Amino acid sequence: DDGAIDFVLEVNIVVQAPRLRQVRVQKRDAAEPECRTVPRIDQIESCFPAYSDANQATEPIFGWPPGRMIEYASSGQLNTAWYGTGILAYDGGGYALDFPLNTTRGEMVQAMQYLSRNRWTDAQTRALFFDFTMYNPMQRFFLSCRLLFEFLPYGRIHAVPSFRVMRIGLDSNRDYAVFFLDGVTYCMILYYMSKDFQTYRFLGGVRYWQSKWHWLNWIIYSI
Repeated sequence: DDGAIDFVLEVNIVVQAPRLRQVRVQKRDAAEPECRTVPRIDQIESCFPAYSDANQATEPIFGWPPGRMIEYASSGQLNTAWYGTGILAYDGGGYALDFPLNTTRGEMVQAMQYLSRNRWTDAQTRALFFDFTMYNPMQRFFLSCRLLFEFLPYGRIHAVPSFRVMRIGLDSNRDYAVFFLDGVTYCMILYYMSKDFQTYRFLGGVRYWQSKWHWLNWIIYSI
């Protein structure tokens, strides 16, 4: 089936154009400090160090469709922030490929095969981000997805998936009921917290914390 990629698992709708972003490092001379930790350093002339802002590569690289060159773009140009959930923290800049929402599955597969066959990722690659957002009309949730693949200097690839669920607006009576009950719950929590503060001021710190029930109350509040 060569339908559009805007449906995932036949239910979820892709509502943000998928973006593939690569972060690269410069090729360094083996005598430079970044390369001195490499074993048998005397037998090599160059290395590709770990990621840092100072080591970022900015030279154009090939992209998709064939024949297109991708210029390095800063975090401001791409409207992306730094990301630190993986082993390292990465700047929001890099080389970005944005796929239109009307891209078909066949075109997407063709693009991935072309990039893989021509080694779009290589020894200079340090991180690969794949970002997209879906909407589930049955549950009325937005799901923001980020798949990070860290290319570590010693050859390992570390995958870090990240998912954020968001809900915008109230669409039904059930949503309003849940919103109202959530508000009642928070009001009750604030009320009982204020009562505990009054008890704390009346008894003093030592006597207050001697009661296991007060400990239990604050554990419940934190949950």
